[in-house]
Amino acid sequence: MDYENSYVRLSKEHEAKQGHMMTKEYQAAIDALENKKQKQINSYKVQIDKLNHEKEEDTVLTEREAIIIMFEKTLKAMNQRNNGALREGLKNLETQVSLSDKELDDTYKTLSSEEQKTFITKRERIKNYSM
Repeated sequence: MDYENSYVRLSKEHEAKQGHMMTKEYQAAIDALENKKQKQINSYKVQIDKLNHEKEEDTVLTEREAIIIMFEKTLKAMNQRNNGALREGLKNLETQVSLSDKELDDTYKTLSSEEQKTFITKRERIKNYSM
């Protein structure tokens, strides 16, 4: 952020004095800002490389990282198995409900009209109860 603020300030000052003309002084000032920014970036890269090296050398950390990866893989496999089992269970339940509905429809057809009215009322009560 400091770089951006300095760049904007420098550009505005230059434009106020020189307009859009590029001068050697302005170019040198911009180059100095760029060099400062690049030095900061390089410093951060060195720190990142150092931390990455320390991380790689830390056997406890790498062992724990390997354990975490193993747990993540195991958890993913378990979730996939559980999801498959749930889908299969739901499919079986849907099949059972369909078969039960067909049997109830067949039963309904064998009833007298008075029994059919009672049957429908009770069937609706069962459906509403299960929701």
